[in-house]
Amino acid sequence: MMAAVTSCFAPIVVQRLGTNLAITASHVVTAIFVGVHLYILAPSYAMLGCCASSSFLARTSHVNVSATSLAMVCVDPEDPDETRRECLLRRLNRGIKLAEDIGLAIGCLIAAILVRLTDLIPSSIINSDIGDVCGAEYCSEEMYFYNESLYVPTIASGTSRVLVSIWLGLAVLGLGISCAFLDSRLQEPQANHDRTSVKDILKSVKCAFQDPKLQLAAPLTLFIGLEQGFIYADFMEAYVVCTSGDAGTITLNFLSLALLQALAAVTLSMLLRQIKRYYVVETGETLFFMISVVGFAFHACLLLVLVTWRPTGDDPALFHVISAAWGVCNSIWETLIYTLVMGLYPNAWQGPLSTSLFWRWLGLTLALSLHGAVCTRYRVLGLAATLVLAVVPYLWLESRLARRGKTLAPL
Repeated sequence: MMAAVTSCFAPIVVQRLGTNLAITASHVVTAIFVGVHLYILAPSYAMLGCCASSSFLARTSHVNVSATSLAMVCVDPEDPDETRRECLLRRLNRGIKLAEDIGLAIGCLIAAILVRLTDLIPSSIINSDIGDVCGAEYCSEEMYFYNESLYVPTIASGTSRVLVSIWLGLAVLGLGISCAFLDSRLQEPQANHDRTSVKDILKSVKCAFQDPKLQLAAPLTLFIGLEQGFIYADFMEAYVVCTSGDAGTITLNFLSLALLQALAAVTLSMLLRQIKRYYVVETGETLFFMISVVGFAFHACLLLVLVTWRPTGDDPALFHVISAAWGVCNSIWETLIYTLVMGLYPNAWQGPLSTSLFWRWLGLTLALSLHGAVCTRYRVLGLAATLVLAVVPYLWLESRLARRGKTLAPL
């Protein structure tokens, strides 16, 4: 919730602190969060949420500035038709996204190994006699009333402390690397930067909310937050934990999600390098349009499976397949929205990107707020309805952008 509330003011924070200091501050907050969140829940999560948007904007700004600086000294023979900056920017964004997903995978792998070595809680205590109400039939309140053994933790307290210690060490390592290698000479051009007042920044954010193109993309951005909240909370509880009751299975599912998400992001980035957003194919549809259709069909099939599938402990591979496929879909939606914002507003992306983050965090807030309050079947059906309501205006936007690219007509 705090991430959504503060997203509109994130450009002000980045401008006042500077890109390097904002990135460093986000590492400090992350280290504090990892160290204390087991003991102080609400303040630590609120603190992390306040820094989420400013950290994302600062990272984006740093990547853009780095691409501009490298373009002055690097020559790219592989893409002669593009400017050097565009090619370098695409590769840097690809590397940053890949590092983010690989980091999630490494964290899950560490957790899986540690849980496997120190798991002292037998899964039979947790998942006995409850298999018939897992999956789409799962309701949190009814489950806890039916089987109080679900209150038993799925991971030993000693294991959780070791995990927190390892992740705290990695967070401190990230802070040290940032402090050592962030170059203070890499700064945004100061000509327009200094003239931008708080009033101008807030005005740009307001204009972004009123932009017809971003309004058409807002439902899909909201859906990204909703589907991320579902896979992080509802799917893991109603399908994975309810069936297996094993924390190691959860970590392996997140590992599958992270690996396929990383592979999909890299593949999409390499595919989209062949075109520009306004390139129109012979059928009159952009490649972005076709990718969104494929993502819609893929995600709709996953939701259909979740409604009809009755999970059991005998087919653990299906959990990993669904998690991995969900990671691919999430990567498709994130790539489409990010390339849309950065492609339409290459020189004034702060306001539009802030509004995009607002809708994403809002969707995540709604998903986590409803966790446990609504039965899983209704959550999945609601997510399916939201998918339709989100993709239809986005497809219309892409078709209008394709026609504008062909006829130069206003949107």
